[in-house]
Amino acid sequence: MYTSGSTGEPKGTLTMHYNITRVVKKPNYIQFSTKDRILQVASFSFDGSTFGIYGALLNGGTLVLNSQDQTMNARELSSVLRTQQITKCFVTTALFNALVDVDPDCFATIETLLFGGEKVSVSHVRRAFARLGPGRLIHVYGPTESTVFSTYYHIDHLDENANTVPIGKPISNTKVYILDQEQHPLPQGVAGELYIAGDGLVKGYLNRPELTEERFIQSSWVPGGRLYRTGDWVQEQADGNIEYISRIDDQVKIRGYRIEPGEIESHLLKVDDIQQAAVIAREKEAGQKQLEAYFTATKKLTADEIKTALSIKLPNYMIPSFYIQLEQMPLTLNGKLDRKALLALEENMHGGAEYVSSKPGLETKLMDIWQDVLGVQQFSVLDSFFDLGGHSIHALTLMSRMERAGYHATLTDIYHYKTIRALADYLHSTQNNIVGSKKQQDIIKTTQELISWLHQETDGVYELVKYQVRDFIHEVRDIQVLYCDTVADVNHIMRIMDGKITQELLPHYIVPLHQKAKMADLYWTMDEEVFFQRLGLKSMDLDQVEDLRKLLEDDYLKKDQWIKTGAVAQEYPLSGIQQMQNSFDTPPSLGIFRLDECVNYDFLDQAFAHFVQSQGLLRSVPVQRDEWTYWREYVPSSDGLPKLNIIDVSDYNPCGPITDMINDYVTNTRFAEEHTLFHMFVLKRNLREHYVITIYHHAICDRVTSEVAERQLVACYRSLLQNRPLPTDEVKPYVEYVNLIQSGPKGITEQELISAFNLEAFQKSKQNVFQAPNLRTSTEAYLFNVSIPAENPSLEFALSVYTRGLQTYLGMDKLPLLFLYDGRRYEEAAYYNTAGEFIDFVPMLIELKQNPDEMMQSVRSRLELLKHYTINFMHLLTSPDYKDKWERARTLAQFGKQYEQLDLFMFNYLGNSAKADSKYSNYYDETIIKQPNPLPIYSLFNCIASSYTDGLIFSIRCSYEIEVEEVRAAFYQAAGMASRIGEV
Repeated sequence: MYTSGSTGEPKGTLTMHYNITRVVKKPNYIQFSTKDRILQVASFSFDGSTFGIYGALLNGGTLVLNSQDQTMNARELSSVLRTQQITKCFVTTALFNALVDVDPDCFATIETLLFGGEKVSVSHVRRAFARLGPGRLIHVYGPTESTVFSTYYHIDHLDENANTVPIGKPISNTKVYILDQEQHPLPQGVAGELYIAGDGLVKGYLNRPELTEERFIQSSWVPGGRLYRTGDWVQEQADGNIEYISRIDDQVKIRGYRIEPGEIESHLLKVDDIQQAAVIAREKEAGQKQLEAYFTATKKLTADEIKTALSIKLPNYMIPSFYIQLEQMPLTLNGKLDRKALLALEENMHGGAEYVSSKPGLETKLMDIWQDVLGVQQFSVLDSFFDLGGHSIHALTLMSRMERAGYHATLTDIYHYKTIRALADYLHSTQNNIVGSKKQQDIIKTTQELISWLHQETDGVYELVKYQVRDFIHEVRDIQVLYCDTVADVNHIMRIMDGKITQELLPHYIVPLHQKAKMADLYWTMDEEVFFQRLGLKSMDLDQVEDLRKLLEDDYLKKDQWIKTGAVAQEYPLSGIQQMQNSFDTPPSLGIFRLDECVNYDFLDQAFAHFVQSQGLLRSVPVQRDEWTYWREYVPSSDGLPKLNIIDVSDYNPCGPITDMINDYVTNTRFAEEHTLFHMFVLKRNLREHYVITIYHHAICDRVTSEVAERQLVACYRSLLQNRPLPTDEVKPYVEYVNLIQSGPKGITEQELISAFNLEAFQKSKQNVFQAPNLRTSTEAYLFNVSIPAENPSLEFALSVYTRGLQTYLGMDKLPLLFLYDGRRYEEAAYYNTAGEFIDFVPMLIELKQNPDEMMQSVRSRLELLKHYTINFMHLLTSPDYKDKWERARTLAQFGKQYEQLDLFMFNYLGNSAKADSKYSNYYDETIIKQPNPLPIYSLFNCIASSYTDGLIFSIRCSYEIEVEEVRAAFYQAAGMASRIGEV
């Protein structure tokens, strides 16, 4: 089982069977029975999962499983609790609070509800207790090191003046002690550190003997001879129950992360002009915490300025939500910082934006709701929901509160319209504002209403059933099937439903009622191939598929020809990275996003036209000039742009021949010189699902480009649907970026650049690798993945695992690494709304003797040099304009004439590369692929690190002879994990 500390690095705990059986076999805090239906909520990577799994299976009960999406969505989870008639369940305190906010009646069938893991919210407990009554709520406590639960408290009554709920008394075969600093027992009412003993204690930490010795103390006077020191400050009440007070150290736990405020303070003091700084975690009424920064400075500083500076060094969850500038810090009588006085300051907090008060009416009503949900009293209508401390559970509560007040907004709306001003404008401009709107009051919002209404309209019998289906891009989503007993015209049914029902109720498929029998046993997530077969969808024949392929090819040529009918606006050189990509003959990049709705094709075509007109590279073709390639940018007429091609396969099984054709078209498309380098089309898979698919040449696409396309197309499409003005976000032209990097490097000499990036040592280390006797190039490239579970899969953690893993496998102390920088920010210019290839390969010599913090600081400091001095290595080292002035730097970086020595070691961190709440297990593939080298480059370890909610996947390409399983074992060891073929 795994837990994490303040760094987020996984700590394996050696958990034994007897640790778990004490929790689920005849314990003193709960009674299991064969009639139990226990819902499994926690990830099986964590100890909380063993309560559900073994509580059910070792006691003859029923274990009920649910998906990650349902767990993360309190509305979905409440529905599972109801429909599956759950009798017992353990949830985290945060999820418990969300369920109480959204649907407290969902606990109706639950005999015992356990919650814990964070400081309790008494107000939520009161509301749950009012519904459940005595004997059904248990507040539990226990670190992973003592396996699931250590103490419990039955909530049989709740005093009117209670401001906390005890963590109670020890469970079976467990002892707890409250000790002072000398480890002497303390009497009732005196606070001290909580120590735990008994059968729950794990053997220790995996491969961490020093930490095991520090936290697990040998003691002859306790059962088992060992004590675990929790670091929690508690006291025993008069009735023998234990009350949790706080952490002993300065760590605070916010949204699952343990954070050291002192570390944030040290970074604040490094910000220019800040003289003093203090960070506190303020606890709100619901028991949730937010970070607040207090500081003095030599001049007035804005919250945005400070956030920008901190974001360079700290992850998002360590950046305070509020900033308060003081003339001087409050001090106690003995001259120390008075943190209690800081907690008393609640005025003049700012989340980042200038203060603008709410307008009367809708903004004021939204302000009241936000203040209550977020627990913040004064902020601007221009402050971001997330800057104010909001997160996913807050968003769910906010959505529920807005619905009760008469305002309908989805979670996507809240994430997109992040400020009160933006959200109010959105609600004003749509019919979602249902106050006084009879039309909205008449819209059908429930399944029962829909079925009844359809019966009245058509005399048919209908059923609407929701299934969970895993699609071709490994995402699990809800698919709704409307069954009917008549041979109905699907288009007729869709027409009569248009405008009468909410979008959420619209079906993906309408099929005969008799097909429902074939789906009767499909209660859980299924692969889409199985789903389509059971639904009775037929495959498209090969001739039809070939016709679709021809339509796609003709559609590309038609759009390409239309663009080139325009006038030539300008010509300018490709950037260095584009020149390299243009020289390779490789499969294109793929961008894809889904619209799950009945799409207005006219508006989608207009959004597509707007996107193409705003992005210069989408209207450009490459032309060869001497030893370099140039862009020729066209400005076609605003009229006559061909529409998006809709590939409608909604009447067929989209798997099999259709999917094979799309994959083949994507893989084998090659863009010729003097032709446009992208093709966008839409795949309509059913009545609602539309996949917008774009094929890009690598010269105009990096990861951000796909995000830009989705963001701008969807924003424009939504604006047209809502009759709002089109978005006016600035799109900087790519030519401006090329001119900028051509003007650099600025303010730095060649020798200073060589020294700053240690290029001489970089080149020497690279030569040593080439001369290593045990490394031999291969005629084939190995492609394989390594998965690493992690609660906080950050860049720091990913880079540490990659470098330490290679250190273990190769026995190296220095790594000549090419670090991929997104390349979209130089000086004061940023290009995050522009489509194009911006990435840069930055040579960095990584000292493997450094600890992870030192290594990451070294990387970040060199990335800052790129921005400050306008250094773009790919342009500097490839463009003929730099042959003379920067010849030595070009030689030392040693990319090779045909880039053959480019990425000996390359590291590319993609961050959250999957959709929200996606698990790496949905994407991980252990297959080892051998194929001919696709490029002239001989990669030793070319690595792309992708992060998911529960870990990382390292995708590695290698053109040398290696032992893949030994590489994987080295990575597991670097992450502090047991080898998957060795220890358990």
